[in-house]
Amino acid sequence: MKKILLTLTLALCITGQGFAQPLRDKLRAVPQIENLKANPGGTEYGFKESYTFTFKQPIDHQNPGTGSFKQFGVICFQGFDKPTVFYTRGYEHNGFAENPANDLADNLDANVVYMEHRYYGQSKVSGDPKWKYLTIRQACDDLHAIFQALKPVLPEGWVSTGTSKDGNTAVFYSYFYPDDMNVVTAFCAPFQTTYLDERVGRYVLQSCGTEAERARMHALLNRMLTEDFHEKYCKYEMKKEGLSEDECTSYSSYVKGTLNTFFSLFADYSAHDRALLMPSESASDEKLLTFRYDDLDDQLSRKQKKGNDASDEQQAYNDYLYTIQCLKEYGTFTYPYQELSVLDGTMFDRAYAEDPSVEEKDEWLIGKFDGSVSKAVLEKFLPTTHIPILLVYAHNDPWTAGKPTKVSSSVKMLISKVGGHDDCINNPDYYPESLRDEIVSFVSCNL
Repeated sequence: MKKILLTLTLALCITGQGFAQPLRDKLRAVPQIENLKANPGGTEYGFKESYTFTFKQPIDHQNPGTGSFKQFGVICFQGFDKPTVFYTRGYEHNGFAENPANDLADNLDANVVYMEHRYYGQSKVSGDPKWKYLTIRQACDDLHAIFQALKPVLPEGWVSTGTSKDGNTAVFYSYFYPDDMNVVTAFCAPFQTTYLDERVGRYVLQSCGTEAERARMHALLNRMLTEDFHEKYCKYEMKKEGLSEDECTSYSSYVKGTLNTFFSLFADYSAHDRALLMPSESASDEKLLTFRYDDLDDQLSRKQKKGNDASDEQQAYNDYLYTIQCLKEYGTFTYPYQELSVLDGTMFDRAYAEDPSVEEKDEWLIGKFDGSVSKAVLEKFLPTTHIPILLVYAHNDPWTAGKPTKVSSSVKMLISKVGGHDDCINNPDYYPESLRDEIVSFVSCNL
């Protein structure tokens, strides 16, 4: 009996499901780590150990006496002799603990440290009504503090990565802390030095998709952006939602929303799915109304993720935080409305369409945009850096319009001819195998 128990104990220790949890013991010794909990999603995915935790951060890294907050994170462990993928999230947690899939980490057989952005999700910061500490620099200071605490625990090479604003965060982090990462890999990261960037909207109209897709899009826009079609849309809304005429979407907002539908179509869907979703030029008004009104995922009959009221509230708060960051430092996109002849002579109001719709207490931020960090990265850092940086964009992603125009020899830029706004390098609909191998090779060689 003793021999059986000993054999069972050894087996449990070896698999990491019993007493042998070497990472947990090391994490417990990190003074800033609190609320360390086993994360079943990580071990079910295939990691040897996985935990959620909070990391105590100063609200103001330049003045720690201001107070502190708890930044939420997830760690997935493969081994102390493995590299670490540092996912520099620009938003809320977004379910990574439950489904810790990261194609780059899978290809590298790497550990993953995934950190939620300050203020978002579970990483709320209180006592800052003017958003003083919601800055690019403070977020990068957060990442540096985490790296300093965890590098002794995970001593092999580190690569920072992220998609879109997450990718911006990875690059900004290396701008402020060039000695931390061995290599940086940013997917679909746009850099904007003005608050309203027409380049992105123009890219949707002139560059996304194939020539045939663009021709069809313009034919549809010439039908859908008229005031007459907007009236039909209002009646459709009234029927669907029980709205009064006064409650319907205004014409200016409707125009922007219609353009955003095509933005999403190219950014978020493969060529196969776009063929299913985009109506033909001769489609009925009913089909066009459905295309404009219904969620695109629902139109593909995908399972829609529905949250409770609390999660909806949380999402609205996260969206608002993004609006604040756009007003402060990130900027956002707009469309070259003046180039759309279908709007000539209509009641379209560009100022109304571009209104950021912030609360009255935050209206002081309008017109206060500061693009100095992005400008420094574009004009000084990327053209001269010796850090191995991989910037990956996609032809069909509108945000590709915000890619850098000048980089040093240590910065490699790749563009997927078929992909969209995603880092799913294992999906051949977005990244051909040869491109995936090139990405993994660049990272591996520099770890």
